[in-house]
Amino acid sequence: MEAFWYHSIASGLTSRVLAIYRKEPNPERFYVIGLLHDLGRLLLYLNLSQEMKEALLRYERGGFLYEAERDVLGVDHAEVGGALLKKWKLPPRLVEAVRFHHRPSEAPQYPL
Repeated sequence: MEAFWYHSIASGLTSRVLAIYRKEPNPERFYVIGLLHDLGRLLLYLNLSQEMKEALLRYERGGFLYEAERDVLGVDHAEVGGALLKKWKLPPRLVEAVRFHHRPSEAPQYPL
């Protein structure tokens, strides 16, 4: 759990620094996106721990975690996180950034 929060906070801070460097008008928004980008992992671990253990075993054999999650669960943490943020009625840009952070070219409205 400590590693999850360390990664989330580091991602948020890095996103904010990059936004400041790019002179984005609201760098705090980027902090929030970075902080929440793996929220789906937390939900999956808390609710489907056995399945996530299987996904981690597959991931350790090679490949990407989100691919292993899709193989085992039929969904990945980015999709789960995006769905939760949408349910919370967060802005579509933030939802898409989280949902497609492993596949940014597939984002329908705000592709990178």
